[in-house]
Amino acid sequence: SATRSGGLQTAILAVKDKDVTCKRIACICLANMGNSSSTQPQIVVHGGLSALMSLSQVNDGFSQEFAFMCLSNLAANKSNHDPLIKQGGFNAFIEVSFKSTNSLGIYHMFLIANLISKSEGLSRIGRDVSIKPLLMLSNSSTIHSRCLALSSLRRLAMIREATEMMM
Repeated sequence: SATRSGGLQTAILAVKDKDVTCKRIACICLANMGNSSSTQPQIVVHGGLSALMSLSQVNDGFSQEFAFMCLSNLAANKSNHDPLIKQGGFNAFIEVSFKSTNSLGIYHMFLIANLISKSEGLSRIGRDVSIKPLLMLSNSSTIHSRCLALSSLRRLAMIREATEMMM
């Protein structure tokens, strides 16, 4: 597979490249590799997280979208939650939640929904992040998106502060 033959490390290096197109294509590669539960932690272990977090903060909607597409896949794996939180992930997500549009917003919503499966993430999102992205995702046309959002909202409802925000 591409991950075992050096593709993962190459894609991580390409995310750090100066060429914007190269970065975007590398993010798409990492997002595809990040669909596997065995590869998701490897992207973080090999240094992909910091590059993706940096790219998620640039003032370029397409680059942000590709970075969040990959980050949302990484957040699907609970072993990546601590590194995502420690690298300032919530600050980046809060920042995006207030200016999310179209597909960038969808990837952001998936990322938030995946992260709140960990208790620290659950407490933090209840306190710091608007529940608006999850409410929007709960109205999605796809059943998977609706289920993910409703499950996340149910978990949020267990936090007093979040419950008060939902009312």
